[in-house]
Amino acid sequence: MIESVDIIDQPYSGEFDERIYDDQSPWNSQSWTYVKFTNYDYSEWCGALRGSPRKAEISKSRCEILVLTSDYLWKLDSKNGDILELKDQPQYQNLTVAPNGVFVLADY
Repeated sequence: MIESVDIIDQPYSGEFDERIYDDQSPWNSQSWTYVKFTNYDYSEWCGALRGSPRKAEISKSRCEILVLTSDYLWKLDSKNGDILELKDQPQYQNLTVAPNGVFVLADY
């Protein structure tokens, strides 16, 4: 179970176990977002997600993680990091999680 998420700079090779999240599209940018995931046992791993970084939040009550990049909005399972849903070319600019665990997305 993933306990926390943090957007980080590109890690050194071999610093973390890595998982690449990508979707083939001719509209993809060349930018990547790196997110450090910390599990309940304090083990850490890194995800590389397509697009420039915007925001990453976790909802423990919903067991979901949202990562917003310039190219995609990724919904991940907080149990194992698997992709639950993916939206391309999101209009959203920011996100947060309310105290009740509901995600709040904002555009311009």
